[in-house]
Amino acid sequence: MNSRYLVGDGIENPHNAQSLMSVAQCFGLQPTFRNTQKLLAAWPDSAPLPTIDGGDIDMILPAIAIENSAGARSIFESRLPATTTSVVVGNERRGIRGDLLNLVDQCVSIPVQGRTINTLNVTAAAGVGLYYLMGSRPLGMRVRRRPDEARPAVLLLNPKDHVETGSSIRSAAAFGWQSICVADAHDIWFSAERWRKNEGRAAARSHRNPVRILRVEPTRPLRFRRVIVVQPSSHHSPLERVDLAGGADTTIVITDADQPVGVNDAAWIGDDVEFAAVRPELASAPYRVVASIALAEAMRQVGSAPAGHRQRPRRGMTYESRLAARLPNADLELTRNELEQY
Repeated sequence: MNSRYLVGDGIENPHNAQSLMSVAQCFGLQPTFRNTQKLLAAWPDSAPLPTIDGGDIDMILPAIAIENSAGARSIFESRLPATTTSVVVGNERRGIRGDLLNLVDQCVSIPVQGRTINTLNVTAAAGVGLYYLMGSRPLGMRVRRRPDEARPAVLLLNPKDHVETGSSIRSAAAFGWQSICVADAHDIWFSAERWRKNEGRAAARSHRNPVRILRVEPTRPLRFRRVIVVQPSSHHSPLERVDLAGGADTTIVITDADQPVGVNDAAWIGDDVEFAAVRPELASAPYRVVASIALAEAMRQVGSAPAGHRQRPRRGMTYESRLAARLPNADLELTRNELEQY
């Protein structure tokens, strides 16, 4: 069988390019980059950068593009055709260029529900896209009358990298979360140096990201009824077969692949701990990729309201107030937008 490619079109950031190379390897694709003048200028001399020029474009066709364009099909309803040679992702700001977009066979998009964040980091988008395109079967978006009541809480458990954490928070906002918990044992978010805080919050798009960051730690136990730990593994039920839509009584815990978490390690989060697996090949994927896949699948299961359905205000506790009741001791980090409104 001929090689399949993950093509980065016009990628500018060398860190994104390196992460895309890691994602390609996880899914068994060959990474390559197109029209990369800015990337080449910033690329470390010691590392080779696989590239194609205009004359090589035939080798990456036929292709499927991950792009939020008119007529794009949902990633949840798509599979990678056997005849497809490449999956293409685009520039961090402008997306895939028109000349290549006109040549692809199909465009697929990643559904989002964010209020002000409607795109993922390019590496996160590539990981989410490939996870569903190369899955066993297409999975549709669930439809329910009150989807927000089924939305679980999310806990990023002791991530090691501030940029990976920021990109994961950006994904949470894009997929519709308004609050997210962070346990910060490595001091890469709340108590980090100023430059690390700035880089992490830039990755999270904090200037327009409405997500509230709740600081939690094992010394102040939480009270979730159900805890679902997401890890790259071959020993647990696949992520898409685990019920993630448990509402504010449930939390999805996302850990670094090299920090395995057992039942006892998660006992401070809640009593009923279970595990959900993304593919074991993703153990070497960037943290943002595993986090974004887990968030995308949770959003898919939570679903969306029927077309034309208008939700009436519900009496009693909202999702946010129910979540706050579960986290009585959590510290809150406000966004810049919130602070500027005072």
